[in-house]
Amino acid sequence: MTAVDTLTTGIGDPAGAPGRQRAAWADLCRVVSIYGVILIHSCGVAFYAFGKSPLSDWLSANALDSAVRVAVPLFVMISGAMLLRPGMPVVSTGSILRRVLKVFIPLVFWSAAYLYRNNALGGYGAGLLSMFSEPAVYHLWFVYMICGLYILLPFLQAIYEVLRSRPALGVYFFVVWFAVTCVPMYWPLPVLRIMQLTSFLGYGGLFILGGLLAGIDRKSIPRWACITVYAVCSAITFYLTWRLSEKAGVAVEHAYVYFTPNVIIASIAAFLAFVTVDLSGRAAAIAKWLSDRAFIIFFVHVAVLEHVRFSGAIRVASEHLHTGLVILLISLSTFFISGLIAAAIRLIPGASRVAG
Repeated sequence: MTAVDTLTTGIGDPAGAPGRQRAAWADLCRVVSIYGVILIHSCGVAFYAFGKSPLSDWLSANALDSAVRVAVPLFVMISGAMLLRPGMPVVSTGSILRRVLKVFIPLVFWSAAYLYRNNALGGYGAGLLSMFSEPAVYHLWFVYMICGLYILLPFLQAIYEVLRSRPALGVYFFVVWFAVTCVPMYWPLPVLRIMQLTSFLGYGGLFILGGLLAGIDRKSIPRWACITVYAVCSAITFYLTWRLSEKAGVAVEHAYVYFTPNVIIASIAAFLAFVTVDLSGRAAAIAKWLSDRAFIIFFVHVAVLEHVRFSGAIRVASEHLHTGLVILLISLSTFFISGLIAAAIRLIPGASRVAG
């Protein structure tokens, strides 16, 4: 394992585990997903302006946001794809601690950086203790979740091995997971509450699913059918968000929730489509370079986004371009600048251990 294997997705070094070479499709999926996260955050201002801006502007933000709602589930599924593999040794207590620290140390570093930036660090860093009750910045919740998955990795690995050897049980497992985790998002099932089945693994289910789906023969996956399912489910997300917002008179995010059936099914379809992708040598190298720096890109992008959004160039662009194009410009600029910052940080000896 290298220091870069602990992207927020928790993807292990694909070249370092038995039975699977470095997966170029996983690198590409990780890069697209990190851009998707940036695009989601870039849509925020326009999305929450529902009723205060032209409807066409809001619909553009909704369409872009709906298209990339799969980003976070994809991150988790890629993690499972790379860390749950046939033939991998049973995770030891020591390896769990090392893996958690590789994520937790950068989390502490960037939490301190954001708290200092917001004048909330306090004397002698006392404000840093607040990170144990809530994230220093909204996007850091994801890193906490990854730490939780790492802590549960031995159990997730055991479940994966059983389900891999018994496909019928795997189907049953995910039917139950979907019924408990996803269906109640739209259709509450009182019987589940009575049975005390109010949760079932959560993101751990997606983690295991990623490991199992990555084991499917790539040639047997119908790429265009997967792309079609992704597009249809993303369109449903768009439509539901529009109708719910119109009914409430304010922007409603309920259909955006990562465990809604529309987002989960879109994520599974997108994941399978990525599994089928083959990249040329140069494209694979570029994807790998960006993928290895995605952890830092994730951490810094919120600070970069705030500067880009209020820059003079974006103000000028906003006067001449449609809102949808402005959002894309903001997200691409943020991604590019964050990538440069990540590359610069990686030039510092030992920085990967502290900053990611």
